Amino acid sequence: MTARFGDIATIPLGTYVHGEHRPNTGERTHPTYDPASGEVLAEVPVADAEMVAAAIQSGKDGLVSWKKVLPAERARVLARSAAIIRREAVRLANIESIDSGKPLREAVGDIESCARYFEYYGGVADKMQGDTIPLGADYISLTLHEPVGVTAHIIPWNFPLVTVARGLAPALAAGCTAVVKPAEQTPLSALALTDILAEAGLPPGVCNVVCGPGAETGMHLVSHPDIAHVTFTGSVRTGKIVMTAAARNVASVTLELGGKSPLVVLADADLDAAVEGILKGIFTHAGQVCSAGARLVVERAVADVVINRLCKRIETFKLGRGLDNPDLGPLVSPAQLAKVAGMVDEARARGVPILAGGEIRRVSGLEGGVVLRSDPDAGGRSQGRDRAGRGVWPCARDSDSRGLRPRYRPRQWYGLWTRCRNLHSGHCEGVPLREGGGCWSGIHQPVLCRRG
Repeated sequence: MTARFGDIATIPLGTYVHGEHRPNTGERTHPTYDPASGEVLAEVPVADAEMVAAAIQSGKDGLVSWKKVLPAERARVLARSAAIIRREAVRLANIESIDSGKPLREAVGDIESCARYFEYYGGVADKMQGDTIPLGADYISLTLHEPVGVTAHIIPWNFPLVTVARGLAPALAAGCTAVVKPAEQTPLSALALTDILAEAGLPPGVCNVVCGPGAETGMHLVSHPDIAHVTFTGSVRTGKIVMTAAARNVASVTLELGGKSPLVVLADADLDAAVEGILKGIFTHAGQVCSAGARLVVERAVADVVINRLCKRIETFKLGRGLDNPDLGPLVSPAQLAKVAGMVDEARARGVPILAGGEIRRVSGLEGGVVLRSDPDAGGRSQGRDRAGRGVWPCARDSDSRGLRPRYRPRQWYGLWTRCRNLHSGHCEGVPLREGGGCWSGIHQPVLCRRG
C-alpha cells in the first residue's frame, strides 16, 4: 500500500446517528474493497432495521430544531462545509479514488463539485421565498416554503460523494434532515463527510448515515413510514422498486436512472476533437457513468474514419489503479466486471465484430476495455440497458434526421443525455435528440467547477 492508503484509517466506521458513530446492534459487517487489487480496505457495519429506525428517529428529533434555524445560519453552515471540504480535498480525493477505483484526477474534480454543491445551496438557503396571491381586498393569500421532513438518500457507487452532496445540500438548505445510505461498494467518503459537517456546525441528528446492501438496508430506509422524500440514483429496475416502496407511504421521490446515452457526430465536425470527446464521454470512470455516451451515431460519410481513429487511440490506453492516474482505472467490483464481460460474450455470440479490446486485461486488478462495432437496431441487452461498463457501440447513419434517429424498441431505456458534435451547433437542430434526454453541443458532461 502507498502512504495515501493511510487516509482510510482516518475514517470513523459505524452507523452515524445523532452526531456519533455507533456500533451496530447486530454483528454483521460488509467489506469494502480496493477495486484495483481486491484487497479489503475496511469492514463496515451493516445497519439492520433497528439501526435504520434509530437513524430516522434521529432525523425526526433533529428536524424539530433544524427547521427553526434561521435560513441565514443554515447558509453559513453550508458555506463552512464547503470550505472544510476544500481544506480536506486531498484526503477526500484519495479516499474516493481508492474506494471506487476512479483515476485520482477525476476524484479531485468530484471533490470540488461536492464543495460547489454546498457552496451553491448555501447561497440559496436564505432566498427561498413564497408568493402573495391577489384574490381581492377581502382576502390575504400567500404561500410558504416549509421543510418536507426527514429525507432518504440512496447513493450510487460511481459518484459517491458528489451524489451525497447533490441531494444533501439542498435538503439541508431547505431545513430538512437526512438519512444517507451510501452504496455498499463505496461507503467510505460518505462516512468521512460526517465529521466535516459536524465541524461546520451541523447539529446532531440533522444528517445520519447508515451502511449496508441496498436490498436490505436501503429497503428498510425507503419503506419506512417516517420518510417524507426519497432521492435515488441507480438502475431503472431498482428505481421502480424504490418508487413503489415510497408510494406505499405517499413519500415523494427524485429518481436519476440510467440508460444508453447517444453521441452524434456529423460530417462537418473536427474529427480529431470529436474522437477525444467520444473517448471522454464513454471512458470517464471506466464507462461507469449513467450518462456515458455508449451509443455512437456517426454520419455515414465519416464513419470509417472516426471508428478507425477511435480504435487506434483505445489501443494506447494505459490501465492501472486509480491513484496512479491511468487512462482507465479498474471496474468497481468483480460483479461489475462479470456484467461487462457478459456483454462482450453476448456480442461475440451474435457475430458482432470486436474492433478494439474485448479481452480482460489484468494490471494489479480487474480491468478491460471494449469497443464493439454494432448497429443499435440489431438487438441484444447491451444496446438498451444501463450496464455501467466500458463499451461504445458505433453505427453509421445518413445525414437526414430520419437516418440519424436510432430505431427505438418499446420498454427499453435510452439515456439521460445526448451530445452532438459538429462545427456549427445550429446543424444539430435537425437531429432528433428528444429520446436522449438533455442535449449538449460540442462537449460531453460539461460540469464546470469554478471558484470565485
